[in-house]
Amino acid sequence: KNPDRAKQAAAATAAEIQILEKDIASMKNFMARARFTPEGLVKYKAKLKKKEDQLAALKMGTAASKKKAFPLLINGSKAEKKSPRA
Repeated sequence: KNPDRAKQAAAATAAEIQILEKDIASMKNFMARARFTPEGLVKYKAKLKKKEDQLAALKMGTAASKKKAFPLLINGSKAEKKSPRA
């Protein structure tokens, strides 16, 4: 196991936050200068909103993971995972 894994994950998250902040600033700058069609403006704003939401999630430390967490149900001395489908 790698003892520096937590530090590496934090550095990767910080780098991703920095990249997203730069992208969002660039997109806002472009949006202020560009002349969009109504459909194009809606699409561009949706893309910007998605990046802003992703940035907010990263800053809060609750970035959505691909794995779904299921609650642990304790039966006596055993803990078992139970999916909501079961």
